[in-house]
Amino acid sequence: MLEQNFCECLFFTATRLKKVAAKIAEDELKLLGMSPSYVYVLLGVKFKPGITQKELCEELHLKPSTITRLIDKLVMNGLVERRAEGKLSHIYLTKDGEEIQENIQKYRVKLHDRYKEILGKEEYDLLAKITNDSAKILESK
Repeated sequence: MLEQNFCECLFFTATRLKKVAAKIAEDELKLLGMSPSYVYVLLGVKFKPGITQKELCEELHLKPSTITRLIDKLVMNGLVERRAEGKLSHIYLTKDGEEIQENIQKYRVKLHDRYKEILGKEEYDLLAKITNDSAKILESK
């Protein structure tokens, strides 16, 4: 009943969408044994070897404390390593981190296919574009 009063509110609908999309992502990625946040950190490190924690924060739109916690766990699990280069710490995939990239990609495609199955490809593509474009506009203000 309250939903009727809030459905035109961007904050309410975006939060609801985030929760629903996150639940689907967690379900699709659970066979990897890690949450979507870990998967996207590993992808960030794969796409930009030597990325700094600050850069990961900016790229993934996560707080520094969250990135530190995620990287600490990935280091403990032997999937990434930190290398000090001057004052900065750079993050690299380990051999084990490289080896799971094929599975990560497979489950990432499976996740996107699941969203497309539920929403339809055109709706999925449109929603992703509008959401991304809107976020960029809101961030610039």
